[in-house]
Amino acid sequence: MKKNLMIIALLLVSITSFSQSWFYEEKQTDFDGFMKAAYVVGTGEFPYSEPLLFVRYEEGEINIALTGTVGSYGSRLFIKVKFSEESDILIYSVASSNSDYWVLELSSEQRKAFVNKLKTNSYISVRLCSENRSDDYKFTLSGSTKAISKVGL
Repeated sequence: MKKNLMIIALLLVSITSFSQSWFYEEKQTDFDGFMKAAYVVGTGEFPYSEPLLFVRYEEGEINIALTGTVGSYGSRLFIKVKFSEESDILIYSVASSNSDYWVLELSSEQRKAFVNKLKTNSYISVRLCSENRSDDYKFTLSGSTKAISKVGL
């Protein structure tokens, strides 16, 4: 009996110690060149159950984007952001979008500050909104420092 409990305990420890909420990928394509990305799968309201928040470094530029949020938002789209350890709600416009891919419009200085907040908070809440609708998403930041550092930031 003790042996079985020990095996279960070791399995649980190994699963929790080696799991990471954030992921890192890099790839090379003939069309886009070399790209590095760190991303996390978040939670959202049904049916948007697997939104992605990612930080991508491509051709010398950093992009922070949200995807997996299928829906029609109309015009004047913006994103509200609330980091766990901060009281401020930040509001960003969207630089480019299609029905499932939203890039935050940030200056170079804002991008650096945003990435730093991703590394130092425990979660981020995001509201994608327009005059027609709004949807809320939440992303853990556990493991973000390691994954974002691999991107080179």
